[in-house]
Formats: sequence, structure tokens, C-alpha cells
Amino acid sequence: MKASTFSSLPQLLWVRTFQTVEELRCALQEWLRIYNEQWLVERHGFRAPAQVRRDLLTTQEAA
Repeated sequence: MKASTFSSLPQLLWVRTFQTVEELRCALQEWLRIYNEQWLVERHGFRAPAQVRRDLLTTQEAA
């Protein structure tokens, strides 16, 4: 099962059993990548964290 099949971090950590620390690390990295690129956050105007970060950097560079 890939990390992307889990809708939240607690689901990933509590539902899946990892054989090694490396396997856990890889699953966490994949979950974080998906969260940053695809997860829409209400407080950010339903934008992904990575998009908010890009917009902020663009605004700061223009100032």
C-alpha cells in the first residue's frame, strides 16, 4: 500500500505496519510530498501548502 492511499498522517501511522525504519521514513516522505503538493488547506484559501509557499516567495521577491 502506498502512502498516497491514506488520507491523513494518523491513518498512515496507525493502520500500516512497517518492517523497517527505512520503510517508515519513505512512507512519511511520500505522505509529506503529497500533503505539500495536493492537500487543499482551508486557511490558505483552499490552496496546497507548496502553492502558498511559492506565492509568498514570489510576493517577497517583487517587493
